[in-house]
Amino acid sequence: MSKSLALELSNYGAKLIISSRNESVLNEVKNRCKFPENVVVLLLDLEDYKSLPTKVVKAILFFGSIDVLVNNEGIHPDRFAKLILKAIKNQKEEVYIVRAKEKN
Repeated sequence: MSKSLALELSNYGAKLIISSRNESVLNEVKNRCKFPENVVVLLLDLEDYKSLPTKVVKAILFFGSIDVLVNNEGIHPDRFAKLILKAIKNQKEEVYIVRAKEKN
């Protein structure tokens, strides 16, 4: 969730779960909210797929339910380029493995 949206929703007393990989930024946003007692910080890395089911359960347990979900995931251009290069490398490795198996 963007900082400005979290801050605005907090003005209305909304209960918020804010998430990202950067705990210090999350705590900064929480502390700037009008009602920081209604804000929970949840460290979350969307690339860590295996941790997502546990994170969902944690999120629900904080307030008992989730009424609205705002997915505002963004990727820095440098990080995006690294992810693309990693995907290409992995794909090439998979092709080599398949070709090696075909030869055997």
